Amino acid sequence: MKKAKLIMLLFIKRLFAWWDGATLGTLLTVSWRGEKIGCDEFGNCYYQERRPSFEGKPRRWVIYKGYADASRVPVAWHGWLHHTFDAPPAAAATAPALGKAIPAQFDRNHLCLAPARVAGPHRQTRPGRW
Repeated sequence: MKKAKLIMLLFIKRLFAWWDGATLGTLLTVSWRGEKIGCDEFGNCYYQERRPSFEGKPRRWVIYKGYADASRVPVAWHGWLHHTFDAPPAAAATAPALGKAIPAQFDRNHLCLAPARVAGPHRQTRPGRW
């Protein structure tokens, strides 16, 4: 009897609880219209429509493993989801390292660290506005 109640509770949770995995409707949509593209290191799975239906682009979506939190999508997969990249990221691809060295050909002279409103002949605002 307890096992039957547990199965019923899990079914109801899957039917209505969108924040903890995919709902039953999402799973049906994925099985009918989508194809699995890949998974990331967090266990999230990424899908794409088999036939493009929206402005010639196939819709793309993610099914989270566990709690649905958009900050758990890696950078490379985020770019693929938003059609920034056409090809899905490779399994070995990782996000660019923070604090990379600045290339030698980078021109530091174009950076302006002065405030936008500077007194003097090089003001950024119209006369009489400051």
